[in-house]
Amino acid sequence: MSNVLVTGASGFVGRHLVRLLRSSIDKTYGSTLRESGMPIVEQDGATALVCDMTDGPTVRDVVREVRPDALYHLAGEASTGKAWENSIATYEANVIGTSLLMEALQEFSPHCKVVLVTSAAVYGKVSGRECPIQESQPLRPVDPYGISKAAQDSIGVQFAASSDLEVVIARPFNHIGPGQTTGFVVGKITTRIAEIEMGVRDPVMELGGLSAKRDFTDVRDVVSAYRLLMERGRNGTHYNVASGKAESIQKVLQLALAQTDMDIEIRASEQLRRPIDLPVLVGDPSRLQNETGWKPGISLEQSITDAITYAREEILQR
Repeated sequence: MSNVLVTGASGFVGRHLVRLLRSSIDKTYGSTLRESGMPIVEQDGATALVCDMTDGPTVRDVVREVRPDALYHLAGEASTGKAWENSIATYEANVIGTSLLMEALQEFSPHCKVVLVTSAAVYGKVSGRECPIQESQPLRPVDPYGISKAAQDSIGVQFAASSDLEVVIARPFNHIGPGQTTGFVVGKITTRIAEIEMGVRDPVMELGGLSAKRDFTDVRDVVSAYRLLMERGRNGTHYNVASGKAESIQKVLQLALAQTDMDIEIRASEQLRRPIDLPVLVGDPSRLQNETGWKPGISLEQSITDAITYAREEILQR
């Protein structure tokens, strides 16, 4: 039986990945940070472990306890907005945390296979003619989050080349779906609609720019890609996790508003605009598809519908 460790198991993507993995015969462990006073319980079938990824001794203890044969590294700062607010904390979480983890793996699980999740933000500012982006695209990150992910990416390449660890690097584009927080635009739109329907928020929604186009993939398809990369991904190789199609935030908003009978006022907010925002970002998933057979199966419409349904149910349970 293999031991599988998922860092960031209590996060948006981590929860979906653990649910996918729990059907296997492998023993799954999930690391998470504990909120003050909150108990740690079994997470969707995974044995829960408390771990601050920036604390070296704690990271070593967790890796030594689990001695994973397979590891999915999802932990870290995932919000571009928060990265702008506190770049140092972002670098500590994403760069130092990844380095500490890889060093612990090299010591206690030297033959572990790792799916290291970075981000399409590593590509930085790209022009329309450079899209869809291939993995060979030069890395030109333009914000603290993208910089931290590019450094994380390089750490993965380093250990893939210099150790017995097998490291596969996933570069996901925008992923959405049930359970996404309001710190991300689609999570905000779907949650706000549910809150307005339930009467816990006035029928007004403030958003930043709506013209930007992004490559959206449902989180359940994304974690399916991660699992296939664990099985079939090549050491030291980068893989875009993307749909290959770009849709505007405006279209996402329209699809979401079509799910409700509420009359909602949309207000533009300059405060919600990022210092640097790219007009278009879309990835080429050919390598992932050709080498693993992966294809996204959940449409944008279905993903938005499921996200709103999830938010409605969550509000009723408050």
